[in-house]
Amino acid sequence: MKEFLKEVNHEVTKKNQFSEVNGVKFMWEFVGFPEIININNLITSIETKLKLTFNKVEYDDIFYKINEIRDIFKSQTCLLKTNNLDEYKNIYTQFLASFYQNIRDFINIAFFNYIFFNYIHGDIFFENNYYDNDKFYKWKFLDFKRSILVAKKDLLLSINKKTKEYDYIISEVKDQIKQIDVLINNAKNKAFI
Repeated sequence: MKEFLKEVNHEVTKKNQFSEVNGVKFMWEFVGFPEIININNLITSIETKLKLTFNKVEYDDIFYKINEIRDIFKSQTCLLKTNNLDEYKNIYTQFLASFYQNIRDFINIAFFNYIFFNYIHGDIFFENNYYDNDKFYKWKFLDFKRSILVAKKDLLLSINKKTKEYDYIISEVKDQIKQIDVLINNAKNKAFI
């Protein structure tokens, strides 16, 4: 699986990433699956850009948030079986490409907005609305989780065309998506200021 991930990292991901919040441009590196981001490099980059030094609580918060993303990757990719990698390589690659795009979008939109507005002690201004910083992040994290569940469902549906062994799991994932939709609506409503 390591070699496959290395190949996917090379083919479908881009190392240098950029995000802009209120005219401030952040650069970060996608280091590949499964690590995703080097937290120390990310923190150094943000500290340099914002000319600040994170305290222990802020550092731990960033560390926790990045590890949440890694945990989702680990939990959602455990279905990728190496014994049938050749048969499903294209499907697995599409799934990981979607995972990468969702991670990139989440970090660029939610994570950097959270960091920037937390730094200036302000509410997030996003799509012409103001949001509570922490609640905005929770809402967008739920959106991120939902997008990964949808990608997982698509992966399973593609594999299931041949084997039918994933019917039960597909049903569970569909139920999880319905549940998270309710959580997303509640989280978005709570985030509004």
